[in-house]
Amino acid sequence: VVPDSVDDLWHIYCLLAHGDLVRASTRRSLYHETSTGSKSKSRVRIALTLRVESTAFNAESSALHVRGRNAEAHDLVRMGAFHTLDLEPTRRVKLF
Repeated sequence: VVPDSVDDLWHIYCLLAHGDLVRASTRRSLYHETSTGSKSKSRVRIALTLRVESTAFNAESSALHVRGRNAEAHDLVRMGAFHTLDLEPTRRVKLF
């Protein structure tokens, strides 16, 4: 689904229930430690599938926030790790 407007996000918000699965592209911070002990942070774009635990709709910022745990194996994110997807108009999302 690709929501075209804030109204579409509202309808997705109304459809989602605790335990549903949602897949979308997101940015995740990764922390690295070098051999010298210094630390760095980078942000990468990845696709995550979350098992919905809570949702929040914000019409003013045109965003739907979906909080949940990672439900699929991923090289960069461990199973069960918490994450929040920030869904906006024109951002593709898969509901199942």
